Amino acid sequence: MRVGARLGRAFWGFRGKLALSIAATFIVLGACLVAVQVAILSQSIASTIDVSIGGPVDVEAPVVLPDPASLKDTVECVTTVETSDCLVEVSDETSSYGRLVAADVMDRYMMWTLVLLVVFAVVSAALSWRLTRSPARKISDVAQLAEQISERDLSQRIALAGPRDEITRLADQVDTMLARLEGAFASQEQFVANASHELRTPITSVRAALEAPLTQGRVPPDLQPYVHRALRSVRRMDDLIAALLLIARSRHLDADQRSRVDLAMCVRDELEAIQVLAQARGLRVECSGIEDSVFVEVSAGVIAIAVGNILRNAVQHNRDDGWISVDLRVLGDRVVLAVGNSGPVYSADEVTGLTEAFNRGGQTRLAGTPGTGLGLTIVESIAAAHDAVLVVEPGYVDGLVVRLTLQACSS
Repeated sequence: MRVGARLGRAFWGFRGKLALSIAATFIVLGACLVAVQVAILSQSIASTIDVSIGGPVDVEAPVVLPDPASLKDTVECVTTVETSDCLVEVSDETSSYGRLVAADVMDRYMMWTLVLLVVFAVVSAALSWRLTRSPARKISDVAQLAEQISERDLSQRIALAGPRDEITRLADQVDTMLARLEGAFASQEQFVANASHELRTPITSVRAALEAPLTQGRVPPDLQPYVHRALRSVRRMDDLIAALLLIARSRHLDADQRSRVDLAMCVRDELEAIQVLAQARGLRVECSGIEDSVFVEVSAGVIAIAVGNILRNAVQHNRDDGWISVDLRVLGDRVVLAVGNSGPVYSADEVTGLTEAFNRGGQTRLAGTPGTGLGLTIVESIAAAHDAVLVVEPGYVDGLVVRLTLQACSS
């Protein structure tokens, strides 16, 4: 079954179409050549018989074969043809016999020509399929590698071997482009990580310098609101830098950092962590599918951050006395975590940009909802590192529905 499927894809793919085009070209040219030869041969035979019997002859006209024995005694209806050498006398029966012989020759010629044309077509198709194997294989190698390359892994190279042709040059250019992209992404991520790390030290110092006198009561009452406002800004900057560091680190999660994790337990732990925030806003939390264990192959600490961000996003971008729905289920070899809320109504166009950095949506930004605007960006980065899929879409009534789809453990 798999072999048949591969052959089907190859036949209807680039190689099959190229081979079919080459074979069709040869077949059409061969048919044209045969048609010209048939026309020339038919005209030559007709001219020869015309000269022989003294009149134009239709080699395709139906004739009746006379009895050869009767030709010996034929004496009537004699046609005289004068040539440069002598006079030739030919009977009507003899001329009919000549026309029949010519027609029979043409029929046999046409039959064998068609047989040879079919053989030529089969050989042309086979040779075309054979000749297109090498370029088709090269293009297939380039296409397979292009499918495997992503922003997370730019280290692969095509390194196409073989003679220097257009396809090999294309592969070399793709390798060069990948090397440049890998260097650019590495430089960008390194800059974010270094800048975030360097900024944490002065921010920590500023935070301590503000908290110490405030705790000791050495700040005048009229200045305390300004100090509290400065502390809130410093905390937000600290959270922002921590989020940027997390995004930079989540882009490079090796396979050996993953382990078998109970996602249901992780969801229960994160729900407990946001319980105080949810109760403070009067939110009703409805859960399903988190009672039984559901195992996935992920990095335990990182996936907990992703689940926590999704749940906190559902709490922060919600209305008071609203609701949050949490649903965890197994669909075949996939595990789907869906979290919905009763927050602001978003259009489909607005939802597509919510995973972009610092994009909190127009309504939440105007409402002054706290947050860095990196929550779903971090989740998307973690999902990509685990070959998972994050989907954000408008709710059925209001709010958002965030779905995180992960690969379930095989055992």
